[in-house]
Amino acid sequence: MDITFEEALLLYAIHYECKHHGHASLERILAAEDGINRSAPTYEELKRGLNILISAGLIAQAQDGFSVTPRGERLCLSAGGADETVFETVKHLLERLQAEISSTDIEDAIDLSEESYRQAYDAYYRKD
Repeated sequence: MDITFEEALLLYAIHYECKHHGHASLERILAAEDGINRSAPTYEELKRGLNILISAGLIAQAQDGFSVTPRGERLCLSAGGADETVFETVKHLLERLQAEISSTDIEDAIDLSEESYRQAYDAYYRKD
């Protein structure tokens, strides 16, 4: 399985949102990724990334969005230092993800409809 920068960024964004808001809603995930990378993931990218992270036991789906599991928390905390940029931290997180979950079988673990994605996308981008 090919773990990419997008999955590392997604885990970072979910971890960030959980740290600051207690959970990561779809809208907040899109906002975090847009704030960091100046673009939001497509529906396909988001669904793939969430399935990888859930299958690897790094995040869990909750009623109000997503949460980081203890395993995901440890991985995120091990990835960055206080003097690193966000992109350096995400790069280190990618390296750890590639080592940690390269052999994980990916399941279709999330029920994310295109409509749910579109609603979150529209809600975020309609804000001024």
